[in-house]
Amino acid sequence: MADSRQWQRLTAERKFRIFLETRRPDAPVGEILRKYGLTLEDLRAIEEAVESSAIAGLKVRAGHRKPMGPPSAEEYEQLCRELREKERALAELTVEYTLLKKNERWGSPSDAAEPRWPRTRVTAREASLRAVAEAQAAGVSQKRGAQALGLSARTLQRWQRAGAPPRRRGGNPQPWNALLPEEHGLIVAAVARRDLADGSCRTLAFWVLEHAGRYVSHVAVWRYLHAQGASAPRGRCRGEPVGAKPDTVFAQRPNTLWCWDITHLRTTQPWVFLYRSVLLDWVSRKVIAWHLAETLESREVLTLWDRGLQDEGRLEVPQHGYPWSLSDRGTQMRSRLTRRFFARTGVAPLYARPRTPNDNPEIEAFFSTLKGRLTYPGRFESWGHAQAWCAEFFRWYNDEHHHSRLGFVTPAQRHAGLHTQVLAERAAVKAQCLAERRAHNTQNLAAIPAEAATSERNTAPGPGRAEAGAGGTGGRPG
Repeated sequence: MADSRQWQRLTAERKFRIFLETRRPDAPVGEILRKYGLTLEDLRAIEEAVESSAIAGLKVRAGHRKPMGPPSAEEYEQLCRELREKERALAELTVEYTLLKKNERWGSPSDAAEPRWPRTRVTAREASLRAVAEAQAAGVSQKRGAQALGLSARTLQRWQRAGAPPRRRGGNPQPWNALLPEEHGLIVAAVARRDLADGSCRTLAFWVLEHAGRYVSHVAVWRYLHAQGASAPRGRCRGEPVGAKPDTVFAQRPNTLWCWDITHLRTTQPWVFLYRSVLLDWVSRKVIAWHLAETLESREVLTLWDRGLQDEGRLEVPQHGYPWSLSDRGTQMRSRLTRRFFARTGVAPLYARPRTPNDNPEIEAFFSTLKGRLTYPGRFESWGHAQAWCAEFFRWYNDEHHHSRLGFVTPAQRHAGLHTQVLAERAAVKAQCLAERRAHNTQNLAAIPAEAATSERNTAPGPGRAEAGAGGTGGRPG
C-alpha cells in the first residue's frame, strides 16, 4: 500500500535541523536523509549553505544592526493569533492528560480483546467511548483522543457502530522465517551508512549479503525504513500509454534484441552539444557499442551498428541470427539510410509508440543511470573530455556495476552466462540463513509453555517481524 503521508516542505529551519542532526559523530546519515527524502548531493548543498551563511553572519558588525521598534498592527495581530493557537493547544493537552490518567486507572483498553472476562471488556470499552465523547465536546479530535487511550480511530469507530466485542482475537503467530536480532542490526547499520544513503532497499539488502554474508529481503529493509519514517518517495510517474506495445517476448537470451537511442551532452559553450548513441542488449543490459559524435546525421547510426555487429561477432553468423532493433521513432531511426542498412544486413526493426518512452524502458533507464551518476560532470569542456569520461563509465557499467534488474550481477556476467553460478552461491547463503532462523525461532517457541505461547507471539520485538521476501506476504518493495 502506498504511503499516504504528506511530506513537509524543507524550510530553512528544517534544513538547519538536518544539518545539526547529521553533524553528530554517531548520526545515522543514511536514515536521516531517507526520512526527509534527500540525497547526498542535497546534504552537501545544505552544508555549504549553512557554512556560507555562518561566515556571512560573523562578518556583520553589531553597530550596523537596526534598533528594534514597536510592532506594527499586522505583527500584533499575528502575535495574537499565535497566542490563541497556543492556548487552544494547551487546552487540548489538558484534556489528553485527563484521558491518560483515566487510561491508567482503567487499564489498557486494548486488553479488552482478551476473551476471558467479557464483563470487564465491555466496561472498559464503554468507558473509553464516554471519555472520547467528553474530549470531543472539549475540542479534541476523535483521532487524538483515541491515541491518548492507546487505540486506533478505526477501532473506536467500530465500537461506536456496534456494541459487539472486537472481532480480532489476538495477534498473528511469529513465523519460523522471522529475522534474527543480529540480522535486524545489520539492516540498521546498512541504513545508517553515509555511502549507502542514495541506495534503494534492494541495494541495502545486497550490501548486507555481500559484506556480512547474511540474506535479508528488500521488503524487510523497506519495513524498517517505513517504521522509522524514512521511506520518502523519490520517483516520478507518467500517464498511461496509448496503442499497441511492441512485442519483445521473443527476446529470452543475449544478442536477440538490441535497443538503442541517442542522448545529448551539454558542453561549456552555449547551445553547443555532443551526441552519444548507445546500443544496449535487451536481456543482459550490456552496452554492446557506443559512439560519440558532434552531429545527428544518420551515418553516425551506421557507425554505431557496425561496431556492435563486429564486436559481438554477428558478421560470421547467418542473417537470420542477427539481433532485432528496438528504438523510438526519431529521424535517425527511420531515415532512408538507416532502413537500407537494416534491409541489407537483415536486422528487423521494431519501433516504440509515439511519445511513449516506456516502450523502450531499458535504454531510458540506462540514460538515467548514466546522467544520474555522481561523477557526471554535467557539462563537458571538449570532445576529448566527453570521450574519456564515457570510456571509463561504460567500462564500470559493464564490468563492475551490479545491476538490480539482473539480480545484482554485472551486465558482462549476464551476457557471458556466468550469472548462474553467482546466483546459485547466493541462493545457498539464503537457504543457510533460513535454516538457521527456523532452528532458532522453533527452539525458542518450543521453550515457551503452551498457555503462554499466544502471549509471547503477540509481544514479539521489532527484529522478530516476518520477512515477506523469504516466505511471508504483504509489504511494499523498495
